[in-house]
Amino acid sequence: MKHMPISPRAAQSGRQDDLPARRWVLLDLVREARGALGLRDRDVAILRGLLSLLPEGAEGVGLTVFASNRVLAARCDGVEERTLRRHLVRLEAKGLIARRLSPSGKRYRLQAGGEVLAYGMDLAPLFAQEEALRALGAAEAATALKARLLRARLRDWLYRQGEGAGQELARMLRRKLSLAALEALWAGVTGKMSGSDGQIVRDIQNSDEESFEEKQRAGEEGQDTAAPPSCAVTLSECLDLAATARTLSPTLPRSWPDLLSLARQLAPAIGIAPPALTRAETALGPHGATLAILGLVQAFDRVKKPEAYLSALTAKAPRLDLGRMFRSLTGAACIPG
Repeated sequence: MKHMPISPRAAQSGRQDDLPARRWVLLDLVREARGALGLRDRDVAILRGLLSLLPEGAEGVGLTVFASNRVLAARCDGVEERTLRRHLVRLEAKGLIARRLSPSGKRYRLQAGGEVLAYGMDLAPLFAQEEALRALGAAEAATALKARLLRARLRDWLYRQGEGAGQELARMLRRKLSLAALEALWAGVTGKMSGSDGQIVRDIQNSDEESFEEKQRAGEEGQDTAAPPSCAVTLSECLDLAATARTLSPTLPRSWPDLLSLARQLAPAIGIAPPALTRAETALGPHGATLAILGLVQAFDRVKKPEAYLSALTAKAPRLDLGRMFRSLTGAACIPG
C-alpha cells in the first residue's frame, strides 16, 4: 500500500479515549486485508505487538511506541531481534508504520514547553488508513468467495465424471491456488462442456487414451506441427509427455502456436505470474518457454515452487538443453537438482 500522508485531523482521531477499541479494530482490518497488502502472518503478529505497546495518557504522542526491540521482541512471542527488524522494515514499506529514528538509534521522547520531540515507531499511518483498509478487506473477501465458488464448481465437475476421472485436475486442487489459477482451470473445464446444456461432451480420461496421430492428421493441413530447429522435441512427443496439460486443454493442440497458447493459459494455474512468464519467453524463446511451462504442469506434484524453478531455468538459458529439460520435468528422466 502506498504510504498516505497523515493529516492533523487523522492524527487527532487517535485520541487516548478511543485507542483501546480502535487499535484492535484496525488490527482485524489489517488481518482481513493481509493478502492484498502482501503481508505475512508474522508481519501481522509484529503489528499486534506494536499496538499492544501504545502508551496511554502520553499527551501528543499516543500513536508512537518507544519500547526497545528487546521489549517488543518479548511481546511478539520471543521473535529474534533480527527477524523483528526485518518485519518492521516491511511494515514501514507497506505504509502502516513510520520509523522515527534518533541519531543514537534509541527511542525516546523529549518535551520542552509546548514542543515535543519523539523518536519511535509511529502508528499514525495505520490509524489514518482505516477506510482504505476496510475497502481492501472487502475486496479480499470478495476474491476469496469467488475462489471458493470456482473450487466448488471444479470439484462438482470432477464428481460428475465418476471415480478415476480427472486425476490431474484433482491433484492440482489439493494445493492452494490463486483466483487466477482457478479461473484458468475453470476455463479449461468449461471448454469441454457443450454450449447448450452444459453437459460434458468428452471425458478427460478418454483424451489420454485416444491416438494423437489420428487427431493430428484430421484437418491439420498447413498447420505448424514440426519442432523448431533449436528444439529436439516433436509436437507428437510433447503431447505424449505433457499428458496433464493436454487433458486440461479444451481442444487438442494441433500446432506449436496452439501449445504456446495453452502454456500461457496454464501458467497462472501453477502459480507463474505474467512477469516470470515474459522473462522465460525472452530468455528461452517461445518454444522453450512452452516446453518449460508444460513440463512444470506435468511435474506439479513434484516441484513445490514452479515459478522459482522456471526462474532457475531462465537463468540457465544460454546453456540449457531444452529437450533434456522437458523430458526431465515430464518424468522421461529424473528431474535435475
